[in-house]
Amino acid sequence: HNHPNSSKPSPSDIKWLFKRENAASSNIVCHDGTVYRLEKLRSLGFSIEDFISDVSNETKIKYSGWPDYLIDSYVSDTVIEFLTKNKYIRVEMR
Repeated sequence: HNHPNSSKPSPSDIKWLFKRENAASSNIVCHDGTVYRLEKLRSLGFSIEDFISDVSNETKIKYSGWPDYLIDSYVSDTVIEFLTKNKYIRVEMR
């Protein structure tokens, strides 16, 4: 799918990659020419929705007053970092 504002993968992008059992990857094409590829390496042993919700709630408390787009960006970074570090996903940017 595409991101017209050329933003990185969103929490929703990450959630849907894991919600679709047969999905192996997700490609996000940005209008600035950037392409993100999220590749699922293995299934999760926990609920991705609950994990993203927990990270989002903690972020909203910690950074109260931030605009929603910055909250979403920080949540994406945090979730991607965790999933990458624990070898649930691989992320490529071209």
